[in-house]
Amino acid sequence: MRVNKLIDAHKARLDQGVFALRTAVALSYLSPAEQEFVDEVLKSGTRKISMAEAEELHHAKRPLTHKIIEDIIRDPSSNGARGFRLEPDLISRYFTKDQSREEIAEVNHTGTRPLV
Repeated sequence: MRVNKLIDAHKARLDQGVFALRTAVALSYLSPAEQEFVDEVLKSGTRKISMAEAEELHHAKRPLTHKIIEDIIRDPSSNGARGFRLEPDLISRYFTKDQSREEIAEVNHTGTRPLV
């Protein structure tokens, strides 16, 4: 059975009901090193991994780095989060004209401004 190829941390999550069986099977196709990266990302946050994210990891181009895994698991577009638009007066109130959309999105995503 595929779940035998999971690292112990993921087997424990499956036993505890944190992972669905299909999620565990998708993760079982990752190398042990890639599974360790997933484990580190999951330990550092409060989110669970969705079936869609596990499938995306399974089908992602190799090699999977810690950064790629983190981006897939934490990407708001992959967890059903809905986008929204900030009104121009709010943007001008809290951001300068020379700040890029990426900087504004980062503040929105993390809730903090980067230190300069």
